[in-house]
Amino acid sequence: MWDDGPKKRRGTIMKKEDREHLREEWARRLKEWEASGLRPTEYYRANNVNEGRFHYWNRKLSGNKLDGPSFVKVPISSMSRPCPIRIEIGKRFCVEVDNGCDFAALEHVIGILIRA
Repeated sequence: MWDDGPKKRRGTIMKKEDREHLREEWARRLKEWEASGLRPTEYYRANNVNEGRFHYWNRKLSGNKLDGPSFVKVPISSMSRPCPIRIEIGKRFCVEVDNGCDFAALEHVIGILIRA
């Protein structure tokens, strides 16, 4: 099991060196996870990592401040032929949809993938 260092009681303040060390340790763990090719669930279970801390540090260090999926209107010329739209979510997921897709369903699927 990963050692998160000495347990702190809620409300205590960590020293700056301890915070920096913890941040570096989690950056290393997340890099290891990305290199493993495992899904988050597989990784933290195989490595006995706390699920909540894993997701907290992943969000914190990724700089991804998205609260959920968002859409941008893209004008499509009536002269263009229908073609699939490719949406890449990080390095791990790719979704392709054709014109006329159900946007509510697409929003739901993207939300699941972002949290995965």
